[in-house]
Amino acid sequence: MKKSLLIIIVLFSCINIFAQTDNSNEFSKMRSSTSGNSVYYYDKSSPNTTYTKAFYIYVVKPNNAKPYLKVRLQYSGTSAIGVYAYNVMTDKHSSYNITPPTGMITKLSDNNYDDFRSYCDLEVGDKFLNVLRQIVSAENPKLEYLGTRDNLTVKISKNEIDAISNVLDVFDTLNK
Repeated sequence: MKKSLLIIIVLFSCINIFAQTDNSNEFSKMRSSTSGNSVYYYDKSSPNTTYTKAFYIYVVKPNNAKPYLKVRLQYSGTSAIGVYAYNVMTDKHSSYNITPPTGMITKLSDNNYDDFRSYCDLEVGDKFLNVLRQIVSAENPKLEYLGTRDNLTVKISKNEIDAISNVLDVFDTLNK
């Protein structure tokens, strides 16, 4: 009886350790921060400054609530293009337009460096979640900054695609 109980305890411990290791692998690619009653999970490669063009997603996990995704779209450059919207394009000749409500795009500028910056954080809905999953498998996804003075199209980098994939893995794990 003692032997079988000991074997069951050992097996249960091994299964529990395996489950923790499996999830910890996904979370090891993340950096996290806490604000209020929520934990935020970002891919470690996501920028933590507004001095770069960037496209990334992150998970918000409120206490006692389901997690949700947010997207950060940020522009930085020497041209003030006046970003008012974004197009996310997959290689399947489809695009998803994001036109944030007035006031949702934060415009920053640093006249000392002739640097123009803006960013926007938005909650990800089901349709855009599908677009994000398409981007992960796309060969040539792009992001277009639509501006009042000019438009700029940039390729979504391999690092950004990997980061999106990593965050989606964590989001899916938290939703299990």
